[in-house]
Amino acid sequence: MLKSVHLVQQRSFGYGEDRLSEDGRLSLAVFGSREAAEAHQRTLEGQGAGPLDHNFINPFAELEEDLKAVTSLSEAEIHDQIQLLGLPAPKTYLDKWSQFCHDWIDWWDELTVSQRQLVRPLFDKLRAFVVEKVPVGDSISIGRETFVHVVHIAEASRYGIDSSMSGTALSVFFDRSAAESYCRAHWRDHCGELNPFYFVNDPGHLDVVTGFAPEVLHDWLLDHGIAPPSVLRMSKWDTWRWEEWWEAEVSSEPLELKEKVWAAFDRIESFNIQKIELHHD
Repeated sequence: MLKSVHLVQQRSFGYGEDRLSEDGRLSLAVFGSREAAEAHQRTLEGQGAGPLDHNFINPFAELEEDLKAVTSLSEAEIHDQIQLLGLPAPKTYLDKWSQFCHDWIDWWDELTVSQRQLVRPLFDKLRAFVVEKVPVGDSISIGRETFVHVVHIAEASRYGIDSSMSGTALSVFFDRSAAESYCRAHWRDHCGELNPFYFVNDPGHLDVVTGFAPEVLHDWLLDHGIAPPSVLRMSKWDTWRWEEWWEAEVSSEPLELKEKVWAAFDRIESFNIQKIELHHD
């Protein structure tokens, strides 16, 4: 009987605050042993690509100018290696201190896929794939099952739930109904901590989180004994007022009341279940 499995995930990267950072994960494969999972991870790293659109992460944008986080080589050594590979050198520019610098970020962006594969081994500290140990929630004895159901916390942002990402893995089940029961049981804890208005990015777009019009949501809140924000007509900043209102007026309320209010937010899926092939050792 398996008590845990090892999940291989690809990291997704996006730009925020002028630097590249992880913004999600996609689950790819499940293995019974860590050794087999790490072997698969090394294979994927060697290929330098995965199913995400964010393939071939620009290592020079990963941590601005700090290459120590992604490579054991110095900038000069990287420059020498790309010349040995017959690739063009990066352009230079004057920084704000009037020092000549290499424009490595644009240089990477201009490389072809095959050229990026050539230089990818230079960045030996950059990991596009990770291995996570995940507990098995079923207590059943298994034979040679070929699939498992992985429960994740959905990847969320002010643009809503990102359905292209798997999210953070919580548990693995062989039985789909057991996975669904797990989600229902843990939804109570999740909604007690989450501000639903966090998902509202564009002013006035409450339809990201609820099928209720603002006036209907207003009445819904009144029906549950909570005074909503006084301004109903959304202006440029009203989205932020909703979020701040929740923190000030609702976040400290009992969980039972927040559960009732959360029933209005029918367009937020806190969890997702992904069926993934299980690789036996």
